[in-house]
Amino acid sequence: MCYTRDSVVNIPPKYHGALLILCGSFLGYQAKNTTAPFEFGLKTSTNAPQSLVLPFGEAFEAFFPEITHITKFILCYFLTLMLVFPLQPGVQIFCMLLLISAPLFYFPELFHKASRVGVSCGSLKMPLIWFTTLGAVGISIICGLVTLLMVYLSWRFLYKGKSRVRGIEVSFDDLCEV
Repeated sequence: MCYTRDSVVNIPPKYHGALLILCGSFLGYQAKNTTAPFEFGLKTSTNAPQSLVLPFGEAFEAFFPEITHITKFILCYFLTLMLVFPLQPGVQIFCMLLLISAPLFYFPELFHKASRVGVSCGSLKMPLIWFTTLGAVGISIICGLVTLLMVYLSWRFLYKGKSRVRGIEVSFDDLCEV
C-alpha cells in the first residue's frame, strides 16, 4: 500500500494534472451518458407488464453491458479520488465537492430506468439496480485485487531484485518423506 501511495504522490505535476483532467472528463462523460444503460435489456421487456422479474442467468446476460458501465464509473471514481489526495487543500476541497456531486447526477437516472425490473436469485428477489450495482462492485473488487497483485509482484521482483529470492532445492528423498 505504501508503494502504491508513493507511486501516486511521486507522479510529475504535469502528468498528475493531465490524469486528473482525463479522469474528471471521463466521469463527466459517464454522468451525461446515462441514456445507454438499461436501454437494451428494457427493449426486450416493453411488451411485458409493468413489473418484470428475470432469473439470475438471464438478467446477468442481458444486463452485462450495464454492469460494465457502472464498473467503469466506480473504477474511474476511485482513481480520481486517489489523484485528488496529494493536491493542495483548497484544490482538494473543490475537487472533492465535484466528486461528491458526480454520483448525485449519475445514479438517480439509473434508478429511474431500472425501477420496474427485478431479478430473482433463487428465493431472493432484488431490484435490477441493486443486482447491477453488486455485480459492478464485485468486478471492481476483482480488478482492484488483480491490480494490487501486479503492483506487489512488480515491487517484489523488479525493485527488490530476483537475486534475493533463493532457489529451493528438493531431492527425491525429501519428496518420499512427504
